[in-house]
Amino acid sequence: MKQHQRKTNQEPEPEQKKKRRRKEKPPVIKKTTRDILPILEYDATSGCYRLEDDSYLDILQIVCKDLVAINDTDRQFDYYTLMKLERVFQDDHKKICLNVPTKTNKQISFLQHKMNTCTDPYRLRQLEIKKRELEWIQKNRSGKEFFIMFFSSNLDEHQKQVNTIISVLQPIHMIRIIDQAKKDELLEKLCNKLFWH
Repeated sequence: MKQHQRKTNQEPEPEQKKKRRRKEKPPVIKKTTRDILPILEYDATSGCYRLEDDSYLDILQIVCKDLVAINDTDRQFDYYTLMKLERVFQDDHKKICLNVPTKTNKQISFLQHKMNTCTDPYRLRQLEIKKRELEWIQKNRSGKEFFIMFFSSNLDEHQKQVNTIISVLQPIHMIRIIDQAKKDELLEKLCNKLFWH
């Protein structure tokens, strides 16, 4: 009899099961990219995007260095400079890393032009080999590009943020201001092309 009582005490009643089901609702997920990145327009005078809540979003490119070829002292200096940026720049920001395919279209078209005008058979074979190498590189190799995306509440704050980032990273040549086309391309890749069509 005691065993029977234990079983009934452990099993929840049907009403308790219904209450649990009602309480466990899945969280509401924003369904569109426009809900996540509510961009209104690109402000050409300030070089950044204006969002729906009248705040601003901007993107700068972080220039990478070859860590294999650089000496230890310079590597440590760059590392400490990046740490300094994190300490100085405490506003909302996000670092973005993208795999970007290597573009060799210009080199391939130049080699094709050279092949069309070449009369030496040995030189023609060398140009064909070089062209195949470039096609393989374009198909199989990709590079990494790094960006910093930051948010500001007004244009004055935006200018201060840009000046802070540039003042910290410009002495070691690790920052580049990019144009609107590059920013649009980056946002398109981040949003999986859903936002821009």
